Amino acid sequence: MKYPIYICLILLIISCSPEESNPLDETDLYGNWQLISAETNRKIDYNGDGNISNDITEDLDCFNIELYLHEDSTFEEILIDKNNEGDLNCAISKNRGEWILNDNNEIVFNYFDDSNAIIKKIENSINIINSGLFEIKRKFTDEDGGFSSSLRFSLIRG
Repeated sequence: MKYPIYICLILLIISCSPEESNPLDETDLYGNWQLISAETNRKIDYNGDGNISNDITEDLDCFNIELYLHEDSTFEEILIDKNNEGDLNCAISKNRGEWILNDNNEIVFNYFDDSNAIIKKIENSINIINSGLFEIKRKFTDEDGGFSSSLRFSLIRG
């Protein structure tokens, strides 16, 4: 009579074992995305005004990213960020390139210059939270050392 109990216990343990993680589906990423938060793992003074925060969007009012991920693996990025002149004014930059979702569930952005040469490559871990929300984790370095940021994007238009 003990054997059926052991068999049931073994089947229960096997059925509760974690499954292999499924690779992300790049079709879930097609569309126009808007940054909704940019949280860091430590407080930083992103804009140099003396105030520190864990959210870059709180520290710099104009910080924003719009990201357009196209089905042909190209992307456009509109970045509103601090300018490089040392003041608190913001600047707009437009970037383009190609994006790839690799087997490690990382999204890779290859940024192009005007002649379509790759000028920058950024690899980020990515987590699709639901059909209208994803998060990119990025690592940065500043004068105080390294920090990581979680950039959350919400779908504007699919």
